[in-house]
Amino acid sequence: MVQVTRRELLTGAAALGAAATVPGARTRPASAQTTPKPELVVAQGGDVSKFDPHFSTSSNDIRVSFNLFDNLVSRYPDGKLHPGLATDWKLQGSTQWTFKIRPGVKWHTGDPFTVADAKFSLERTWDPKIGTRVSTVFTTIDRIEALDPSTLVIHTKKPDPLLPARLAFYGGQIVPQKYIEKVGNDEFNAKPVGTGPVRFVSWTKDDKLVLEANPDYWGGKIEAERVVFRSIPETAPRIAALLKGEVDVITQLPPDQGERITGNPSTRVVGALYAGLYVLAVNSKRPPLDNPLVKQALSLAIDRNAIVKELWRGRGIVPTGPIAKGDNHFDTTLAMSEAIHGVWRDVGINAKVEVVEYSVRAQKNRDKSFKGLWWSDPTSTLGDPDGMMWRLLSPGGPQDYWRHPRFDELGEAARFSVDEKFRGQAYREMTKVFLEHLPWVPVIQPYEDYGLQKHVEWTPNPNQQFEIRRFNLRFRRA
Repeated sequence: MVQVTRRELLTGAAALGAAATVPGARTRPASAQTTPKPELVVAQGGDVSKFDPHFSTSSNDIRVSFNLFDNLVSRYPDGKLHPGLATDWKLQGSTQWTFKIRPGVKWHTGDPFTVADAKFSLERTWDPKIGTRVSTVFTTIDRIEALDPSTLVIHTKKPDPLLPARLAFYGGQIVPQKYIEKVGNDEFNAKPVGTGPVRFVSWTKDDKLVLEANPDYWGGKIEAERVVFRSIPETAPRIAALLKGEVDVITQLPPDQGERITGNPSTRVVGALYAGLYVLAVNSKRPPLDNPLVKQALSLAIDRNAIVKELWRGRGIVPTGPIAKGDNHFDTTLAMSEAIHGVWRDVGINAKVEVVEYSVRAQKNRDKSFKGLWWSDPTSTLGDPDGMMWRLLSPGGPQDYWRHPRFDELGEAARFSVDEKFRGQAYREMTKVFLEHLPWVPVIQPYEDYGLQKHVEWTPNPNQQFEIRRFNLRFRRA
């Protein structure tokens, strides 16, 4: 059984038909889009499910949470790491990282951000009493010290050259200790407080989220006075809202709809090669998928080049294995077997497609209860194989439906090695094991495309963050 979400069926559709109007949409004539305005309206394909950043890794949620909250280290759309709530960091010895805390930062409540907040936040992620969604992110950490008001020291169990990168993504968002301890986790999720460039105003479920610019943001106030995230699950109405000037940005633009956006005088398309893959994840513990030969046959029957050309209109590349292009140790010489023409039905494989709603899918992810194959879009959180292949497929990881002793041995060794030559060799061997056993069937590394009003100057982030800080969002003057 192959399980997909409604979004994925819509994304893969070759034709969407006529665009529909959006009920209750804010009317704003398209002709006015060349003038700057105080509000940025973003339409995405689903609603926010969690505001607490430690309880979700959903793309619909992280577009919001990475703007409500800051990390100690930030990853910009160019893929490089930059100072965040930490102004600088350095490795002392082999297992001690020292971070200098940015002074003068305030929470949205006006309270000062402290080194204690940073310590509390990171320790909260793995606290079994809290049960966060990001509990495995910082398994390399041994202990954390708030050395003085401006210094945070993180001791790792073994050398971890990727710690700054880990701090820049899932789990690394810093949350307010005193506020959470005062109101509790549920109230914090309902009324989130961060240090980010926008602060929470209101949320109407399945309709819109309203945020306002943080006037005291340490990185400078953003140009928009308000940022509104609207939930428009169906693709056609989302595109229609953009073309009519009712929204400024739309996410999840299907590649076969790009010409409609570029053909409109007031809109354009921007995209970034996704820092991850679209794969068919596999429960390799259930027959017949416990047989590597069956999975190899399934993989061979997928014509990836046709998928890239026809469904994605060339807006993607054929994967060479489980490591995304753009990551450390990406290796084009380890290409998987050439895909052959035809689909599974043509080679006598019967598959049933089941549409799974987001809430059901999220529960299956938590329970690890998928039974056959399911569509998945794993993200490389670190710009390194440790941040996708090993993070998800390691023992106890979110997609632990398969084990191989050599794969496990190499993944653990590479995680704690500072020898990049060894790490490269380890990941090459892991890739060979992967391609033999196929815990995922890689399909495509796509471009993530967005539709924008032309007056909006904005660069997408390959890892699905939606960066609206001053350095990445501008309104073009008429």
